[in-house]
Amino acid sequence: MLDTTLECRVIDLRHRLDDATRAGVVRNVDDGQSLAFAHAVVRRALQDEVPAARAADLHRRIARALSEGPDQRGSAAEIAHHHLQAADAETAELAIRWGRTAADQARRETAYEGAVWFLSRAVDVHDRFCDPGGSGREEACELRLDLADAHDRAGEFIARDRRHLEAAQLARDLGRTDLFTRAAVGYGGRLPASPPRNPEARRLLDEALERLPPRDSRARALTLARLAHILHADAPHDERRAISDEAEAMARRLEAPVVVASVLVSRVLALDGPDDVDDHLDIGAEVIRIGEQTGDSDLVLQGARARIHPLFVVGAHDAARDLAQRFTDLAGTVRHPDHLRLAAMWQIMWAALEGDLDEADRMADALRQRLEVAGHSQVAVIHLMQSFVVRWFRGRLAEAEPAADALVAHAPESLTWWALRAWAAAGAGDDDGALSWLADRPTGDLVAADPGYQWQIAVVGTAIAASMVADRRWSEVTHDLLAPYSGRNLVFGYVAYLGAVDHHLGTLSSVLGRYDEAVPHREAALERHRVVSARPWVALSAAWLANALVERDEPGDAARAAGLLGEAVGTATDLGLRMLPPPHPKLR
Repeated sequence: MLDTTLECRVIDLRHRLDDATRAGVVRNVDDGQSLAFAHAVVRRALQDEVPAARAADLHRRIARALSEGPDQRGSAAEIAHHHLQAADAETAELAIRWGRTAADQARRETAYEGAVWFLSRAVDVHDRFCDPGGSGREEACELRLDLADAHDRAGEFIARDRRHLEAAQLARDLGRTDLFTRAAVGYGGRLPASPPRNPEARRLLDEALERLPPRDSRARALTLARLAHILHADAPHDERRAISDEAEAMARRLEAPVVVASVLVSRVLALDGPDDVDDHLDIGAEVIRIGEQTGDSDLVLQGARARIHPLFVVGAHDAARDLAQRFTDLAGTVRHPDHLRLAAMWQIMWAALEGDLDEADRMADALRQRLEVAGHSQVAVIHLMQSFVVRWFRGRLAEAEPAADALVAHAPESLTWWALRAWAAAGAGDDDGALSWLADRPTGDLVAADPGYQWQIAVVGTAIAASMVADRRWSEVTHDLLAPYSGRNLVFGYVAYLGAVDHHLGTLSSVLGRYDEAVPHREAALERHRVVSARPWVALSAAWLANALVERDEPGDAARAAGLLGEAVGTATDLGLRMLPPPHPKLR
């Protein structure tokens, strides 16, 4: 009997393999039915001795041997590997077909790097042998779209966007609106909250809408929803809401649950201000329900993402933590990098909230390294905000001033970065610098600001700076802006916990001399911080409440103030906190 791959007798082949095993060149693998080279160096050395034509012929024979017969001895990955290695003009289509099959299998197994490898090789083979500039352009476009999705799931964002642009140009040349829309909607991958301006993404979406017929369609609904999200930094809240409303109404008319869920996910990220919280709770529940009904774990995760943050904002702490745990567990199964990023960010935020500041720092640094490798658009801002509150707790905000200066220089019109810079100066003990920053903007800018994702950072940053340096003008403005949200938590997405709203209302009331108002706000904040085990914030609220009680000076206030100050100082000592307000002179 002849071995059809090597054209030698099977018995002779067995003798040769036995000799190789005894010599230590090959070894048995775990299944006991296969052999492998003992070291990659051996494999490479033997491969280098085989002429290219002979190697290609061997790859083709191996692929044929693995795929022939009713029981197909090889896996799709093994067969695709050999076909892709041997591909020529005659066998290219077969190699591409197997490459796509292997990539599909890798995606099902969440082996996204493997999917990238097979599809990258398939694109290379197609470009060399299948006339991508002529009749093969359609397949070339589809391959690039598949590869872009694989790059996205592998966390390779720069490569993902490059492939989407290549696909968009091919679709444009072909006049294929469906393929162009896929490229336009896919460009940029899973957009983060408050995405930075992206003129290329906007151009692609605008062009897609021009190409799409003006009737209800899945593609048009998804494109409109995506546009509302990408316009986050370029269009006011009302305009984004109008676009989101149109997309949602269209999706519901189509009676396509998955399209509705996808549009709603974009709506949450397009409209993410303090007045959208209740809507997000409802949307998150609906998206989770659709994901569960369709068996789509990715949709379940996106629904949970929409719901966890508002649950925490409204004070449903246990429900938020339970859903966040479910999110984290499921994210580890689905393995999409954006879900894994959010799970890590939640853990970092909670470590800082509870006062495990060293662990929060360590995890934030590790996440920054991951996001830098992936090419995430917000890596610098995410890390700055995660470390900012920790540095404030530790009295080290001077370390954040250079980064804040860079952000102000990059976007001088931004209220967010201006407020962060004022907060950094106040937290670094530079009262004159903080007062100068606060004097640099008219209060009307903040009053008229669009109530979006970064609105609360602008308001809270200004409020903290104003309360630390006793700026009455800004204290009054930020107090009035925060007052409608009394009873809530301030949570900057998955990035940072900024305390109970009542904590800030209490500190601002003290600056304004409203001590009867300051005490109940601080009492409510202290209770909220105790419930959520936010130990640094417990220390802050206790210290501020102690001062307010002394100022109010009702019976029993002095004794209670002394006890609260002792608690605050003890907690601050335990956690290494250095940002407590100076104690009232009567408490010293």
